Amino acid sequence: MSGVPSLKPFLLEHFPAFIGVILAGCLGGSAAISLAASTYFADVPMATNASVSWFVVIAAALFVANSNFLVVRGRAWAVWGMVAFFTTCLLVVLPTLHYRPHWFIYSESLFWPLLGLLLINSKGYRSMVSKLVEVRRLREAAKRSEERRVGKECPRCV
Repeated sequence: MSGVPSLKPFLLEHFPAFIGVILAGCLGGSAAISLAASTYFADVPMATNASVSWFVVIAAALFVANSNFLVVRGRAWAVWGMVAFFTTCLLVVLPTLHYRPHWFIYSESLFWPLLGLLLINSKGYRSMVSKLVEVRRLREAAKRSEERRVGKECPRCV
């Protein structure tokens, strides 16, 4: 496949924004879940609260990993999954101010989703997604041309 960018310059340029979105998703999601568990569900028994929080953290981690995997595979629509995730984190955290949480925990719970949204909106992240979409299209075109070439060589195989 000619025209495919080499990996090292691509990673040097785009890896910080990509991994920043993943880390902001992990830290923002865990901070939002922790803050929600300690405020909204403060009356729930500790064991139940911990069990449910653990399952929610696992589900959030799987969602973040799957969304970013789809972005790496060239599916630009998966970026909206991360935008929805960060927006959900913000919508969970913002009303907890009524419960007067610790100022550092509250500000951290706001910081990570906002950082993630900022990174997704950056020029570097957008160019990374467009290059990954281009690589996916090149990969699909090469696959189609290979299938056509094999079909012409062996008419009975079709």
